[in-house]
Amino acid sequence: MMFPCPILWFVLSVSQGAASQATSSQTTPQRSPFQSTDWGVVYDVPGTAEVRVEKNLTFQRAGARELQLDVYLPPRATGPLPAIVFANAVGDHLPDRVKEWGTYRTWPRLVAALGFAGVSMDCDGEHVPESLAAAFAFLEREGGRHGIDPTRMGVYAASANVGETSRFLLGPEAPRGVLAAVFYYGLPQVPETMRRDLPVLCVSAESDLARLREPVDALFTRVLAAGAPWTFEVATGMPHAFDVFSDTDASRRTIQRTLAFWRSFLEPVPPPGRAPSPERAILAAMFGNDEATTVRLLGEWIAAHPDEPAGYEARGTALCRMRRGREARPDLEKALALGSDDAGVHGSYGMMLALEGKHAPAVEHMRRAIAGNWYSSEMYGALGHSQLVLGQNEAAVASYEEALRLGIPPGPNTLGLASYNLACGYARLGRKADALSSIERAVGEHFGTKREYESDADFATLREEERFLAALERLGR
Repeated sequence: MMFPCPILWFVLSVSQGAASQATSSQTTPQRSPFQSTDWGVVYDVPGTAEVRVEKNLTFQRAGARELQLDVYLPPRATGPLPAIVFANAVGDHLPDRVKEWGTYRTWPRLVAALGFAGVSMDCDGEHVPESLAAAFAFLEREGGRHGIDPTRMGVYAASANVGETSRFLLGPEAPRGVLAAVFYYGLPQVPETMRRDLPVLCVSAESDLARLREPVDALFTRVLAAGAPWTFEVATGMPHAFDVFSDTDASRRTIQRTLAFWRSFLEPVPPPGRAPSPERAILAAMFGNDEATTVRLLGEWIAAHPDEPAGYEARGTALCRMRRGREARPDLEKALALGSDDAGVHGSYGMMLALEGKHAPAVEHMRRAIAGNWYSSEMYGALGHSQLVLGQNEAAVASYEEALRLGIPPGPNTLGLASYNLACGYARLGRKADALSSIERAVGEHFGTKREYESDADFATLREEERFLAALERLGR
């Protein structure tokens, strides 16, 4: 815990000085019961009293001062353990040392009781980045001698400690052994290029959001843009330093989730006990929208299963989604030759045939796709066009209407083209009002020229209509 407002250092020092003066004649100075730094974490478990503490290991000399850290270990620890480092990134105001505060004695004791090593540290406030680097360098170099596995470390930084700690962990010189970071009720400082290899849990106290909402929102937007592995949580209804001052189950549950976060990245994951599945890998690539990997893995699967239609079905439809119809065609035809009745194969192949002007078989394949519940506005548009060419006017109108219902993107060659063709269908059926409305929509999408509308035989009965003439006035020659 560290309060975000620097003036609190002044308040603390003044109150301590005043208390010292007031009690200078007494043997033991009287400490205020409201001394915030005396309070520890509100979460406890059996065994914290048995934790072993190795005190004051020197990790750096800073002028005349030795910077030291404390290591907390389970009572019967054997072998190096994953460690949680409780960062001091604001510096000590001697004789006050942050690692002796209640927070930084009880948090590391708690994680040690749960099977980790806990580490608290000194810091030179004039050289914070150097102090952090020296502490982690010491752990990497000497950690094994003190029960710490330096390749599996987590970090806790709270309040004012978050700024410099986040700069250190998210920058290019970050220690490689830090596998997970937790930032409590502070604002992380993130470089322009955001790390995608460090999981971060960022917890904001609701009471802080009045001043932090906009920067936290901006940070969240950046995290989304980078696809970084961050977890954001709001400690609802809780104050700043909730892990020390909010003696509630809600606060303790937040701490539980934090402990689980560290555990999930610092402890080994049990092996699955089964061989890797190539089919699962293909599905992962599909659902991850990684089309290149999907096509490559399906090629390997097809080579191993040349007589099964499923591979050809999947690769053919994937290539169609990638607008690589020429490559897709052999797969679609092979799947059909092997007896496939996959709706996606029929739909993709039908749309391909429609583009080639083979409208009768195209309609048959697209109808089978729809019967199999595979369709889109694009496919209904292709179906409507083929039906229109074949003179199936009522069916064509129904297909285009369904395409509009599903949603056709705006633009001259999308909504504009579909509206023009639908107008042709309406005109053929004698539905003048509907035809004129579709023409107006097509013109609104800037589809076609005045000459094309005037020369289209389907619009012969509309050429003297005022709405038709008014719509055409909006078009160029």
